[in-house]
Amino acid sequence: MDKSEFISKYNILKEQHQLPNLSELDKEFFVEYTMGNWRTIPENTLIFTMNLIMDYYIGWINFCHTLINGNPQSMILMREAEFFSNEEKKEIIKVMQNLTIISRKQTIINLKNEEKETAQFIKEIFESWKNIKPKLLKYADHSHKKWLEEK
Repeated sequence: MDKSEFISKYNILKEQHQLPNLSELDKEFFVEYTMGNWRTIPENTLIFTMNLIMDYYIGWINFCHTLINGNPQSMILMREAEFFSNEEKKEIIKVMQNLTIISRKQTIINLKNEEKETAQFIKEIFESWKNIKPKLLKYADHSHKKWLEEK
């Protein structure tokens, strides 16, 4: 399947399951952009879309994790973890837990591979993102400001 076939198939599924527009998903998760890097697109449109979105979520889980614990392999990440108070880290942990719960649910959805459940999950993660993104932006902004202060 090529990109245009994928878009056509997604639009049919979007109508059947009241999914977000592909342009909305692309704005937040770079779905269409990422597809451009593939020679062929897998046939299971919804699983493919969900997994692209969840790759993005997993990156943010790792971001939160490094803000809490740093990484002994990286002086930069160890220093950055010091930018956050214990109270701020508790808040970050809650966000990371939420992201991780969503990620683990993705594993179940992948194993079940049921269209209706996958479509519902795509809607859930799209809506969840609206609440999670501002928090991540706050942490990224805080870290950036701290680095500027040290300059």
